Amino acid sequence: SCGLRSPSILLYSGNDGATWTHRTAPLGFVVDSASTFATPPDSLAATGPGSLWLIGSATANGRFVVARTTDAGRTWLSSTLPCKYDDSLLGFLTIAGESVAALCLGGPTTGFEPMEVLTSSNAGLTWVERCANGPNDLVRIVGSCPGGGYPSAIVAMPDGVLVMSLGYPVGGVDVSVDGGRTWKLALRTAGTFLDNSQGVGADWILAVGPTSPGVRLAESTNGRTWRQVALP
Repeated sequence: SCGLRSPSILLYSGNDGATWTHRTAPLGFVVDSASTFATPPDSLAATGPGSLWLIGSATANGRFVVARTTDAGRTWLSSTLPCKYDDSLLGFLTIAGESVAALCLGGPTTGFEPMEVLTSSNAGLTWVERCANGPNDLVRIVGSCPGGGYPSAIVAMPDGVLVMSLGYPVGGVDVSVDGGRTWKLALRTAGTFLDNSQGVGADWILAVGPTSPGVRLAESTNGRTWRQVALP
């Protein structure tokens, strides 16, 4: 998806990128004069041929919307994601089988960003709040989200383990084995910023921006253990 504070543009390819077809983005994600501060979709997750999920802030007050298509973007079903932060700025989405996990982020402060993890087991019809660390992380509201850093992605592994990559002040990877309720550090990296890429049965973490000695590229097939990979 492309665009910055403008109507969303969605392109679909069914032949490994050889050709692309324009699709109309979900109505909820189109920015108009009444929602000046709305943004295009933040996160996109494919679950199979023609099956796609989007999450984004669609209104000026920062309420998140999730949308799903099963016909390669021809039609969409959208619903509001029940995140509690009114100043939500960014959202991420990940899929594993029938389970959907969403990460909602509030306005950041130095070294900390309010976050909330929600999951759905019925294709987004209903959601359960798994953890929320509150505006200042002084009192955990629900569960125990990661306590510091700026999240860059949330990924669901095939075995159901959730992986969250966080950057600044020092990058790291936190893992949850109970559906997002509690998290613990699984990997410390060498970068301030992390790029996360999910492949077939594996998750890759690339750390950018040196801050201290440590891992720069790592791979995991289960989220619990990570293998350092040498950069060329």
